[in-house]
Amino acid sequence: MVNHKRRKRVKGQRRVVLHFIEVLAQRGTRVTTDEIKTLMRRKNISEFISVANLIPWVKVHLDDHGYLFSVDSELREICEGLRPRPTLPAGFSVAEFFATLSSEITARRNANQDYRDSRRWNPDPIVKQQQSALLDWIQHELDRVAALYTNRLAS
Repeated sequence: MVNHKRRKRVKGQRRVVLHFIEVLAQRGTRVTTDEIKTLMRRKNISEFISVANLIPWVKVHLDDHGYLFSVDSELREICEGLRPRPTLPAGFSVAEFFATLSSEITARRNANQDYRDSRRWNPDPIVKQQQSALLDWIQHELDRVAALYTNRLAS
């Protein structure tokens, strides 16, 4: 019985938070903390702001003039199951995407190396080494993710 009451209370709170987010987003203007307190009839809005920040399709921008709430309607429809998730082009798997991305990085690295060699430009060896290490790591991670995804599909 207690869990049922708690679920009902949480569901009601969620509905209230979503309602206030929609009201504030429709305004399209910045609102101060006092305006939010007045609208919600609460003294503390930190929990409201925390919950709003957890919703993926809600953006809360804070600056010197107050809060600005915005709703990404496309993402909201996707999250609520009203619209299908975006997919890769037909016949293009995630593993192929990562393989293509990895080969593109390799091609650009080679082109960059050829360009540097042709200009006889000698950058600081440490910066060159850091760039090379970072790109090696990116390629390794892409290859690892592609392999994991391929293995998952095979299972």
